[in-house]
Amino acid sequence: MKKKALVTLTMCLLLLPIAAKGQNNFVEGRNNNFVGIAGELFLSPDDFVAIGYTGVFLEMMLSRSIGIETGYFIKNTGDADGSFNTIPFGIKYYTNFLNLTGGFTLNFVMDYEDRHEMDPPLEFGTFLRLSRDIPLNDRLIFEPGLSSQFQLYMLYFYIGLSLRLKYRL
Repeated sequence: MKKKALVTLTMCLLLLPIAAKGQNNFVEGRNNNFVGIAGELFLSPDDFVAIGYTGVFLEMMLSRSIGIETGYFIKNTGDADGSFNTIPFGIKYYTNFLNLTGGFTLNFVMDYEDRHEMDPPLEFGTFLRLSRDIPLNDRLIFEPGLSSQFQLYMLYFYIGLSLRLKYRL
């Protein structure tokens, strides 16, 4: 039941602005760099553990269809006290309907006391995100999406929702 409600909510968020004109935000002769805040809620399909990430990101549109993004995110779990961090590096492909972002993540532990819990203290992962831009005004864009993440060393796979709010610089 929860899975069906999650899928329904996600589809509504992605398909709601279909009536709007194309979503590609590349404007010739303008700054096509964005800064934003993001929140992501992941569930592990194996044990249904909820993991949340919050952070800031920078997105740079290189052309109408290709961009890059990076950021800094803090993992929010009840027992980690925000000590697990991730830095994603991704390539973004833009279309008039959906955006596809894929890349790798660098995951590390910030607090010295918690380093023994993560062995090694530095690990790599991959991510994939399917999202839709919803322009709120000329500079502010809301971007809901579906996201997945795979941590290579610990062999964890997560799927979830991503909510982003970005501002054109």
